[in-house]
Amino acid sequence: MTTATPGPQRRNRSQQTTHVAIGIIIALLAALGAWVVIGTLNKPQPPAPQPPSFSVETIGTSVNGAAIEAYRFGSGTKRYLVVGGIHGNEYGVDVGSALVSRLKSDPSLVPSDTEIDVIPLANPDGRAADTRANARGVDLNRNFPSKNWSSKLAKGDRTKLSGGASAGSEPETQALIKYLDRGFSGVLSLHSKGGIVDYDGPGGDVVAKRVSARIGLPISHVAYQPSVRGSMGIYVPEKYSLPVITLELKSSELSAEVLGGVLAFASPN
Repeated sequence: MTTATPGPQRRNRSQQTTHVAIGIIIALLAALGAWVVIGTLNKPQPPAPQPPSFSVETIGTSVNGAAIEAYRFGSGTKRYLVVGGIHGNEYGVDVGSALVSRLKSDPSLVPSDTEIDVIPLANPDGRAADTRANARGVDLNRNFPSKNWSSKLAKGDRTKLSGGASAGSEPETQALIKYLDRGFSGVLSLHSKGGIVDYDGPGGDVVAKRVSARIGLPISHVAYQPSVRGSMGIYVPEKYSLPVITLELKSSELSAEVLGGVLAFASPN
């Protein structure tokens, strides 16, 4: 028996049908791919992650083991440090803590290209005991290793405490010194109750004028300044050639004027 072989026309039709089917499949796949791409593009994208508005770090502990914390707000090439509560019984603790809360709630207050670091309570033990000194009876603002440091305070220094067994002997002072090594453009220390803007270091007078104009307090030095030894105001300019503003507060409240003064300190332009 002879088997019939499909003729050229039937083979061509079969091949054409196959090609058409393949073309349809390719077209469907292409359309499906385009639909997936368009759907992906049209799908709402999650917002880009934003940097945190602040961070907090434990930078040391007190004589009695209480944490000393530093808060960082903003970021940039200009960095400023605000220190509160070197003396536990002064308004600097309250204002420093209120400043942290204020900057947390409104990070936009920090100028652009600027970081403001706040240590609201540098002397936790003094705060707990409502005393100027730390738990060992040392005035931390006489314990910095400046060239004129002395364990026994000068006769005209009315604080009548100790400068410590050695320069930088106290753990609270050591935490501050180590943190200062991170590099800043200026330091502001919150004290009370003199109601003045005091200053030290190169350019301190210029910064003081800016702060005074915003806060409404006069520029002056504490009356017993010639007798002071081992203070932050002496140490920081010696070690880092930076301006230091010592803000002698009249109230424990972070008023609009005080906030303005702090922000003026961190806003050179």
